[in-house]
Amino acid sequence: MSRLAVIIPFYQSKKGLLVQALRSALLQKGEQLSVHVFVIDDASPIPADGELAELLPEERLQVTLIEQANQGPAGARNTGLAQVSKDFDFIAFLDSDDVWSAQHLERAVWALNQGFDLYFSDYNSYERENSFFTYQKGKGHFNQADHKALLGRDGFYVYQTSFFEGLIKANFVGTSTLVYRWANLGHLRFNPQLFNAEDEVFLLEAAIVTNKIVFSSEPEVTYGRGINICSQWSTWGNPQALKFFRNHYTAQYHILNNFQLNPTLKKQNLHKQRKDQVGFCQNLFNFLIRRKVPVGAWGYFLEITRKDLLFPFLFVRVGIAIILQKATGVQIFKESE
Repeated sequence: MSRLAVIIPFYQSKKGLLVQALRSALLQKGEQLSVHVFVIDDASPIPADGELAELLPEERLQVTLIEQANQGPAGARNTGLAQVSKDFDFIAFLDSDDVWSAQHLERAVWALNQGFDLYFSDYNSYERENSFFTYQKGKGHFNQADHKALLGRDGFYVYQTSFFEGLIKANFVGTSTLVYRWANLGHLRFNPQLFNAEDEVFLLEAAIVTNKIVFSSEPEVTYGRGINICSQWSTWGNPQALKFFRNHYTAQYHILNNFQLNPTLKKQNLHKQRKDQVGFCQNLFNFLIRRKVPVGAWGYFLEITRKDLLFPFLFVRVGIAIILQKATGVQIFKESE
């Protein structure tokens, strides 16, 4: 019997999402699975206890609710991890608006028991027609064909190249697909100072500890439409876009200064930083044009400037480029992807 602890950070403004996520975890198929879910209510606008009231009594016994002041996804997941005892075998993460396929955990446990420490899978999202792996292949970031098929069952692959280097290029692992061995990676925690790409940093730390990584080419998770700071805040013209780019830049700056990167990886990281800086500048300048600068914008500007003293000059360059683009129709800076 394999014991799995499922960590669900909860912060939503729409009712019913948590119950869907919970049921997808509690109704996992597999006779040799014992699942317990830890829900961390991170000061959610919709309280988790009301959502849990919809569960059947036998379902409620498999769920532990922890309520706390808002700490963000990293802090919420860390609170959940702190509740996990040593008699658990595996840890899985599930965001509160996502849903697992019925055999996700059974497939993950089978693969991990072939001698691996970390597992992830493909997933579907309302944002894209194709699966995430297909999207990543099209971007040139991840291709399952580069990895060796795991014998014994179709749809599983042994990760062959450098997991660390792949993540620096682009994060191709959906957190809600992640399952890992508690005994070997249970010491890892999310950085609570990071509010974007905290999962990427977590995975980079895991990559330093183990190279025993396996993945599934089957989409085993469906990503939902709840509160998602990556997909919603980064939208062009969104008042939260400045916060998103500041947060993502901060994470990439953290990676540069806390991990050993060779010249190629450093170049890739600096490219990400520049994209975030340009995205920030483009949004801030457009807010200035409309005279609707969000509260806190100049504070974020100063935070980035403290890390990169040349950032104000980039802001001026981007501003001039936007003015010239409006006047000539020629795009000088590409908008952030």
